[in-house]
Amino acid sequence: MQRGGVSLLRAAASAFSPSLATRSRPHPAALSAIPTSCSLSPRLPLFLLRCRLASWRVIMPADSPPGAPPPRSAADAVDLPTAATPAWLAHRADLAVPASGPGSDDWVRAEALPALTAAASFRPAGAVATHPPRVLVLYGTLRPAGFSKLLAAEAARLAEGLGCDVRTFDPHGLPVRDPALADHPKVTELRALVHWSEAHVWVGAELHGALCSVLKNQIDTIPLNTGSVRPTQGKAVAVMQVCGGSQSFNTVNALRLLARWMRMACVVNQSSIPMAWTQFDADGRLKAGSLRERVVDVVEEFVRLVRINREYADELTDRYSERREREAKGRLLTQAEKVAEKEAADRKDKANE
Repeated sequence: MQRGGVSLLRAAASAFSPSLATRSRPHPAALSAIPTSCSLSPRLPLFLLRCRLASWRVIMPADSPPGAPPPRSAADAVDLPTAATPAWLAHRADLAVPASGPGSDDWVRAEALPALTAAASFRPAGAVATHPPRVLVLYGTLRPAGFSKLLAAEAARLAEGLGCDVRTFDPHGLPVRDPALADHPKVTELRALVHWSEAHVWVGAELHGALCSVLKNQIDTIPLNTGSVRPTQGKAVAVMQVCGGSQSFNTVNALRLLARWMRMACVVNQSSIPMAWTQFDADGRLKAGSLRERVVDVVEEFVRLVRINREYADELTDRYSERREREAKGRLLTQAEKVAEKEAADRKDKANE
């Protein structure tokens, strides 16, 4: 595997238009070039090979429409996962049934979804994207039945029932952030899912009045930029939290700060579950009541926002300074390239003194 997980982490430049650095939805021409089935590639990351998962390399076809940027090079493509693994679908009780949950009270499908038909059918006027919104769910616990995991699963089922393609990341095995571990299978898995996604749901647990380290470590592992690509820029995110005691909003506030730093659009609504140990039944399902209704509210608003946001993410992140840089340099430079360029200019100035 190439150092830094290059096959995973560099942007699918050929699939993003007009800005290679900011495009959040695949270019239609690139999508049409993706095969419906393909064999395993030797360039696939280790975790995909272990899962026996097919993968594609997104390359802009030769007959790209006028105005579509050509790929910079083969190295700029990224191997994106094409199918969900069982681990990514852990929120389902039955892997074959979207939005299914454990226990006899499958309230998401029996109660919530029938009342959310307007949200499920919502499409913004003039929408171009037709594929299901791609949603990545992150939670903040390593316990098999941790409450942030249980809440994340309920949110995932709701989003899936509203028509989203949902994948939940399991943080087990993810090392504490270390640039030297960029090739670690869990690091490359998480970063690939981030590139694949169009929106996130972050569900944190509050510990000692602050965001717990399990979720923070996942967010820290997501780079603000990979080369000249900003993998989270312009994507929508919903935030929720669970509390062991009285209701608090410290964690969702911290998650909003992180979302802003990651250049993401945060849903206005949010959910905080106090005394979480009293709010889930023996099957791990959220009990009926106003707290559950708030979770439904958040996900309903989130899905609508995702469908709107992905249509306009390019325009919302089209920046004057970046346009100037692309015009002058041909592309956006990495931070390392900018530093090297400045150091070279400084040396030149010193030599001319």
